[in-house]
Amino acid sequence: MKKGVFVGEFSEQDLANGVDEIRIREMKEKTGLKYINTEFVKRAGKIVAIKVWVCSLDECEDFM
Repeated sequence: MKKGVFVGEFSEQDLANGVDEIRIREMKEKTGLKYINTEFVKRAGKIVAIKVWVCSLDECEDFM
């Protein structure tokens, strides 16, 4: 399970329009958290959206 404060689920159109960036920036300012965790949303084997959480460094998932 992802850790942090859930920001939202964003479609390809949201990403193209910068909606994700605005919401992430707002949530970072509101919570004081500086990092993000993400998870792809797949339907029928295709990525259709991305889920985003803001988090602390300790909650940040290690991708390496």
